[in-house]
Amino acid sequence: MLVKSSQANKRLEFTEGNHNRDFSYVEKVAEGLLRVGVSGAEQGSVINIATGNLTSIRSYIEIAAKDQGIDERRLDFVALPTHGSKR
Repeated sequence: MLVKSSQANKRLEFTEGNHNRDFSYVEKVAEGLLRVGVSGAEQGSVINIATGNLTSIRSYIEIAAKDQGIDERRLDFVALPTHGSKR
């Protein structure tokens, strides 16, 4: 959405974005899955391939927008209700 929006001059609407996620590069996830496949782990084992670093959705969007040259004033982090909110 950000890449497509960087070409338009519209306001971008988001929730507050305060919830955290563990973002990973797809290449690292693919490598982790390949390693699991050859690890000999017992079926049903729990294997975590996350980074362990939590980042807020808002921070992620701000970083990505800056990378795409999107003016931060176009980012509206209160336009949409957060899941479970009563707005």
